[in-house]
Amino acid sequence: MLSGCGAPSTLHLPTTRSVGPLPPATDTVTVSVHPDGRLVHDGKTIGLDALGSLLSSEASTRTKTHIFGLYPASDLNLLLEVDRDLPVGALLPLQLLLERPDIRVHRVFFAARAESQGADGDLGAIAWFQPPDIGGSDALALSQEDIVTMEAGKAAPHPADLYHQLHARQSSGHQQVSALLVNPPANAPFGLVLQVAEAGFQAGTRFVYLGGDASASRYARMAGGSKGLDDVVAAIPPLAGELEIRLAGKAIPHVDALVPTVPSVRDGFVGLHEIPPVVGVLESPK
Repeated sequence: MLSGCGAPSTLHLPTTRSVGPLPPATDTVTVSVHPDGRLVHDGKTIGLDALGSLLSSEASTRTKTHIFGLYPASDLNLLLEVDRDLPVGALLPLQLLLERPDIRVHRVFFAARAESQGADGDLGAIAWFQPPDIGGSDALALSQEDIVTMEAGKAAPHPADLYHQLHARQSSGHQQVSALLVNPPANAPFGLVLQVAEAGFQAGTRFVYLGGDASASRYARMAGGSKGLDDVVAAIPPLAGELEIRLAGKAIPHVDALVPTVPSVRDGFVGLHEIPPVVGVLESPK
């Protein structure tokens, strides 16, 4: 069994309306990401370099598979217990680490608890497939209507409203949304971003890409110099006020209605790539 630390008392996991099962413990490395950027594995703080060495070592012993015939990957999973208040921009350096060809974990899972059960509810996960290297010839087939932004505003964010907006589009005869690009600012709390992505999954979206603002690459370079996420978190300015969730640049109206309970979210390709907040090409960060 590949042991990992459970969520410490200081770690507050996100809550989402739906969670899927946890990956098999025998095939999974568990890492906690604390609100200050501290990485913890097996009860001990670990740096990015050490985490990379650990994952590379574990992946080298696993059965090799091929993703889309593009590159070899192991069947090793990574379960990330990310604090819900962590600035989402701090995760990009971790994403870059997972791009290394000697790691190539099969799938990453974000730990979460079912909203209906509260903070002490059963632990579940939302699957995140590690995206393949996609070159400049493969454009994201997205229109402006498929881009979700999170911007400073007066209205409190309601991720469930995104579900209702997407569901209304489908009910009015629009084609089902197959992909969404979510562009949160770097200081958006991870828990909120995960709820937004999960609302898209619940509405039937198959692919949810997590983009970011233009400062993301700067934070990633900082982690490359400091070998840790704590300096990255410290450099990200605190969030001031509320974040409005917008679809196609327009504020999403609040709907006072429940979202149907779904046992688990649909698997999707969720990549923390640095994508400009416009329709463009999905590229691996350099």
